[in-house]
Amino acid sequence: RFCYPPTDKKTDSEFRKQCYEWLKRISDECGNSFPSVVASLFLSPGGPKFIHLMFHFARYVIMRHIKVDSLGAGIPYPEAVNSRSPDLNMAVAKCQVALNRFSQCLQKEDLMIQELQKKALLFTKQIRDLRYGNMDLDKRLQKMEKKVDSGQSNTTERIEKVRYLWATVMETLTFLQKEREVVDSVVKGHVDLYTLDGTSVSVSIPQPLLQKVEKEMYKFPVGNVYEEGKLNMLTIIQLLTKALELLLHERRQVDKKGFKIDLQGLEGNTRFQNETLLGLKSLRQKLKCDDHISVTQSIAEKQLEWQLKWKNRLGQSPFRLIKDPNPALDLLPAMSPLSFTPATEEAYKKSVFCQYPALIPDSIKKNVQADEFLTVGKTLENEDYSTKTVTERTLKLATHSEKTSNVE
Repeated sequence: RFCYPPTDKKTDSEFRKQCYEWLKRISDECGNSFPSVVASLFLSPGGPKFIHLMFHFARYVIMRHIKVDSLGAGIPYPEAVNSRSPDLNMAVAKCQVALNRFSQCLQKEDLMIQELQKKALLFTKQIRDLRYGNMDLDKRLQKMEKKVDSGQSNTTERIEKVRYLWATVMETLTFLQKEREVVDSVVKGHVDLYTLDGTSVSVSIPQPLLQKVEKEMYKFPVGNVYEEGKLNMLTIIQLLTKALELLLHERRQVDKKGFKIDLQGLEGNTRFQNETLLGLKSLRQKLKCDDHISVTQSIAEKQLEWQLKWKNRLGQSPFRLIKDPNPALDLLPAMSPLSFTPATEEAYKKSVFCQYPALIPDSIKKNVQADEFLTVGKTLENEDYSTKTVTERTLKLATHSEKTSNVE
C-alpha cells in the first residue's frame, strides 16, 4: 500500500519483498488450506500458480470479513466454510445451499427495508401532520394572547373610565353642594326669615361722585337713592359702577404719568439717617459711661446721707421699726377697685389711717429742730450740684438738636 505503484527498481524490489513476506505470514497462519508461497512467483507474476495463489488470498480476505461482521452482528460463524470438500458435487451442493440461504436473507432484509420505508413514510406523514397542527395551535395561541392583551387593555380602559366618571360625579356633587344647602333650607323652612329692604341702612355719597353724576346726568340717568323710605338697590349698584369707572380712569391717568424714584434723594436721606444713628449711638455710649457713673455715685451718696439722717433722728435704722408690733405698720388689706369719686366720711373713719394716727415723740421733734440748721447747707449744696448737672444735659441736647437741624 505504501510502495505501490513502483517508480523505480528499488521501490519495485521493496514492494515485491513486502508482498512476499505478507503472503508468507498468511500461509503460515492458514496451514495446509493455503498454497505455498515462493519468491519466484513475484518475479514474473502470471500463470496458473499465481492465479491459484490470488484465489486463495481473495478467499482468505472474504472469510476474514465474514468472521468480523458475524462477530459484531451476533450471527453464528459456520466452521464448515473453512473446510475444503474433496468432491466437486458436494462443493456445488454446499454452494447452492449457501446461495439459497443468502437469497433468503436478502429477501428478509428487503422485506424489512420495505416495512421500514413504509413506517418511515407513515412517520413522516404523522410528523408533517403534527407540524401543521403545531402551527395551527401557535396561531391560535397568538390570537388568544392578542385577545388577552386586548382584554387587559379594555379592562384598564374601563377602570380609567370608571375613575373619570367617579371624579366627575364627585366634582358635580361638590359644585352642587351650595345648591343642595339652599334646597335643604327651603325644605326645612329656613327661608324668608330676614328681609333686606334697606330701612335701617344710611348711605352717604361722596361729594366728587355726586358732582360727577350731576354733570353727566343726561348721559347717565340715575334714580333716587331712597324711594318711599326704602333703599333703591338698583341706584346703589349704578352708583358703585360709576365710582369704579372713575377709579379706573384716575388710575390710568396716574399710570401714564408714571412713578419716578428719586434715587439721589433716597441716598441722601439714607446717609443722613445713618449719621444720625451713629450720633445717637455715640451719645448713648457717653451717657452710659460718664453720666451713668456720676448718677449712680450721687444716688449712693444720697442713700448714705438718708441713712445717717434717720439714724441721728431716730437712733436706729428706719427698717427696724417695721419689726415692732405696731398694727399701723402692718400689711394693708386688698385695695378696692380704682375710682375717681371722693371717699365718704364713713369710709375714711373705717380706714387704717384714721384708726391709728401717726404720732412723733417729743425727743424726736427736738432732734429734728436741732438738725434742721445743719442739713440746710448740705441740701443747698446738693441742689446746686443737681441744677448744674441738669443745665449741662439741657445744653448738650440743645447743641445736638441744632446740629441735626443744620444737617437737614
